[in-house]
Amino acid sequence: MEWALEVFKGMEERRLPGETESAWEVVRDGEVWTYRVWASPYLPDALLAFPGCRQVVRVEREV
Repeated sequence: MEWALEVFKGMEERRLPGETESAWEVVRDGEVWTYRVWASPYLPDALLAFPGCRQVVRVEREV
């Protein structure tokens, strides 16, 4: 799991190859929920061992 933390830390510090970003807000019960999603097709070697893995995705939610 250490490699996953490294990838997410890297996503916070700089963009990964092919990275895209999206953000949106939703109002629920008078609260504003903000979502941010980052995705990249870049996969470290450790992830390539898992069949079906195609991208790295990081999601943040603020309420």
